[in-house]
Amino acid sequence: MIGTTSPCILAEGRVCHRGCETRQCIAWTVIYPHPDNAEHFKRYYKGTHVPLVRQLPGLKSCSYAYPAALGDAGGAPFCIFQAWFDRADAMGQALQSDMGKKVAADVPIYSPKGATLFHFAQQN
Repeated sequence: MIGTTSPCILAEGRVCHRGCETRQCIAWTVIYPHPDNAEHFKRYYKGTHVPLVRQLPGLKSCSYAYPAALGDAGGAPFCIFQAWFDRADAMGQALQSDMGKKVAADVPIYSPKGATLFHFAQQN
């Protein structure tokens, strides 16, 4: 089984291409554990949470996926989200903004088990 991926359209209704092919961008990644109610998670995530995330200042692009484990390996997260920013400070400012705080406060509504967050600089 192949995981599914959904692109994020920015708040202005446009797809933003990262343009990270020629420079280093910062990825903010969130992985979610398997929820007790997968349908509620998916419905709320797509309909409410992702539209909030799309409003983060400085966001270049974002996407999310519901991955499938390869082979017999278990432990694939339920959902993976990635958001791309030009610089680490832009990501930090977005997460500390009023919208960033609203995004963070929204997580327990669809993922009571929490999430794991990390970031990295893309290596070309």
